Amino acid sequence: MKNPTYPRTLSRSTQSSGTSSRLRTGVIGLFTLFAIAMGLFGLIAVETGHLNLITTSSSSLLSQRLAIQQTVDAGQVVSLHQAFSVSGWWMYLMAAVTGQQSVFGSNSFWETMVYYAQMPRSNNVILSFHSMLGGMCMTCGALQFWPALRRNYPRWHRGAGLFYMITAQLAMIMSMIYMARTPVARIYDTITFVTGLWFLAIGVTLTLWMSIFHLVRREYAQHQAYMSINYGLLLTAPFTRIDWTWAALTYPGISQDTSNYAATAVLIAQCLLLGYLLLCMNRWLQQSRPVTQVRPALPPTLGRAISRTGVVALGALSVAGLLTVANHYLVAPGLDQYAAGKALLPQGLIAFQSRVLGHAFASRWIYAITAIGACVIAPILFYLAFWSGQAYKRNRVFALATLLGLFAAVNGLTLLHWSVLLGGPTTTSVSGGAPYMMNGASELFFAVLLLSAVLRQRDVLVKEWSVFAIACVLALPSFYGFLPVFGWLYGVLAVPHLQHYIEIASLYRVALTVGLITSVLIASVYAVYGSATQEKFAR
Repeated sequence: MKNPTYPRTLSRSTQSSGTSSRLRTGVIGLFTLFAIAMGLFGLIAVETGHLNLITTSSSSLLSQRLAIQQTVDAGQVVSLHQAFSVSGWWMYLMAAVTGQQSVFGSNSFWETMVYYAQMPRSNNVILSFHSMLGGMCMTCGALQFWPALRRNYPRWHRGAGLFYMITAQLAMIMSMIYMARTPVARIYDTITFVTGLWFLAIGVTLTLWMSIFHLVRREYAQHQAYMSINYGLLLTAPFTRIDWTWAALTYPGISQDTSNYAATAVLIAQCLLLGYLLLCMNRWLQQSRPVTQVRPALPPTLGRAISRTGVVALGALSVAGLLTVANHYLVAPGLDQYAAGKALLPQGLIAFQSRVLGHAFASRWIYAITAIGACVIAPILFYLAFWSGQAYKRNRVFALATLLGLFAAVNGLTLLHWSVLLGGPTTTSVSGGAPYMMNGASELFFAVLLLSAVLRQRDVLVKEWSVFAIACVLALPSFYGFLPVFGWLYGVLAVPHLQHYIEIASLYRVALTVGLITSVLIASVYAVYGSATQEKFAR
């Protein structure tokens, strides 16, 4: 007897297969465009480093760059061909898109370019090789994540990978040498950029060597995952210029130094998220292992110890986050009541934020309730999902994950609302609403992913995206802990002119962005060893 439902089932399967095929083609096409763009940036970086290197002996370079700045400041237009000869392709392209004042005028990165023309020749050589080596590894880095290319051309993949590892590590060594030899005040954006550059240099080095460690052990899934984080950190080089460009276009009429506040507020977290998306794409394009072949990434005893430690740590952080939110957004709202950090913030910023967010009574309560709700749910959820020895209660985990996703979504939407209230970057509002926009968008993104994983009954992704969701929720409250920590650290390091950096809100900018950066990085490391990575063939 013919089954009447069979053709309908076959039709749905065929339709689903066609949709999946189109989606796969679209993702590969988008990734190809991304890889080409990053390759072009790599070539531009090599050209910029080469230009700096060959002009180190030019006695007229300083006078030419000063002349360009003076001409633009006087309201006149300089020949882009003239500027190109002493700046390279990227500055030329930025000036063509955003206008000459934001690129070549005073209070912009061009002032650092003027310093490059007069700094010691040895520093210029170091910086030039840093640019060229970094550009070289960017040219071939993105293509390493294409599974079909790895499978079909394994010799090319191994050769390009070795080239990438060598050039990336040498570029970071050059960066660290340059920073060690250059006063903080002479590096663009001073202490804010220096802190970020040291984080990137150390982060790239550590993730590179962790990827090599797993490669030697033939743990290819972890090797590929660490390389995704590594490449994400290196993406800060092109995206610094990309973010400068959109910030100058979004906030016209202010100096590039000021629009840079918004650009750097999103930069590192944005690039870490791009690295995670590369990891997700890499996993999605590969075949799933049979259930019988899926093994934990870590030995059982070690994995159990790390899981329990993680659950305890998350519980402690959630309690700290809950208390911080209740205190700073309900009991004593406003930076003017932040006793532990008031001395590390400029008075204009304190007054501005206290006025704007102080009047946002309803949204403060919504933010606080959803953040506290997430902090209450998360430890219970992770206890049930990760604590070895407990029976895995799937329905209860999914119910709690749904609540966490809803709380994180509303919390993220509230932060997006605050980003509008705080406006654009100024010397008073500093980075304005940009860091809140980045934090809110990240929360909303992972909340939607988490809810979609619950609907699709994908246990491993429910766990992974729950980690990302709660990490993003905890990012903003962590500001109140990070600010005094960085104030103490800079004091211990005897950073020159520290009071000046406090007055221009450099410590505020570092502390406000480092929470989301740390959260995404920790969650990404979980993804390296998580079941979602382990259940795929790493080829």
